[in-house]
Amino acid sequence: MSTPAQPASGDVAMLSPGDPVLLTGGTGYLGKALAHELVEAGYRVTLLARRGARRQGLPTLALRWQEGDLLDPATWRPVLAQVRAVVHTAGIVKNWERDRTRFDRVNVEALDVLLRECRLAGVSRVVYTSSFFVLGPSQGPLPHDEGARSPGLWFNDYDRTKLRAADVVRRHAEEGLDVVSCLPTVIYGPGERTEGNHVARILEDLLRGRLPGLIGNGEQVWNYAYVEDVARGHCLALAHGARGASYLLGGENATLRGFLDLACDLAGRPRLRRRIPLWVLSALAAAQQLRAELLHVPPQLTPGMVRTYAHHWACDDARARAELGYQGRGLREGLRLTLDWLAREGAGGRGSATAGEAGDAARGAVGG
Repeated sequence: MSTPAQPASGDVAMLSPGDPVLLTGGTGYLGKALAHELVEAGYRVTLLARRGARRQGLPTLALRWQEGDLLDPATWRPVLAQVRAVVHTAGIVKNWERDRTRFDRVNVEALDVLLRECRLAGVSRVVYTSSFFVLGPSQGPLPHDEGARSPGLWFNDYDRTKLRAADVVRRHAEEGLDVVSCLPTVIYGPGERTEGNHVARILEDLLRGRLPGLIGNGEQVWNYAYVEDVARGHCLALAHGARGASYLLGGENATLRGFLDLACDLAGRPRLRRRIPLWVLSALAAAQQLRAELLHVPPQLTPGMVRTYAHHWACDDARARAELGYQGRGLREGLRLTLDWLAREGAGGRGSATAGEAGDAARGAVGG
């Protein structure tokens, strides 16, 4: 990887390998990849995890474990005095919750408390995992950057609270906290099959010939980022990011059709021909939403998810490449690695994909 360039503006915290770091959300899909990157970079990592959290796939011998809950500051506040930095990836990354207030409590209120406590404890730097959804849709297939904003445009409670969280981060930065935001795009690649690893579920069904078809006309442009690249981007932001800056961490822009066509070609599968009209998905989503409200059964598809497919989500990560030395690999390499991993792991034993799962895949996720 090339040597990161010095940011054009803003102060840079002097963090380096060997410094102690607190990681939240480290048992999620992205979080586990990030734990490996931080350890490999030489940081001394303390991982905040709830009791009974899965440790499979983590460099357990290299981690210090802090049992606690983000909603209970007493369980993690003492650790802040022992670390120089906090990497905060924890959050609720779902399309639906029976108790909608949980999105606000975890994604906004707990973040506010954490940042305040970091400032009081004199933590040198916080790296926060945001989302490209806070920027809103792009203007057609033309990629936009970190300066884009679509106030009030959100599609579910996850998007809504991520927008609120961005305001919280901005306020704490104005009050003196050194906080850097990372905005991953659609994350894919090897990793535990958590809720944050939706793309792997779609690719599994593609390998088995059970993917139902393209959503809409398939021409919607999204940006796809390989999970290890995104994790490395967080480490680069920790060491080299400009104070108060936001960095898109992406890979390659491609239409949904292009993404799936390439995956089919690499996997030796016939390309998908069937299309699932958005009006069909909208009707299914409305029915599932009603069932969820009446029976408290989590829906696989929501109206908000369907609405995202009326837009393009093309992104330009030039700032991260210029200021951090970030490099997001292309889809051909990333998909080949992911498909090879699925072949080794075995793609059988799962139910067929639904239209809702296909929607999940395109939305991507962080943390978990």
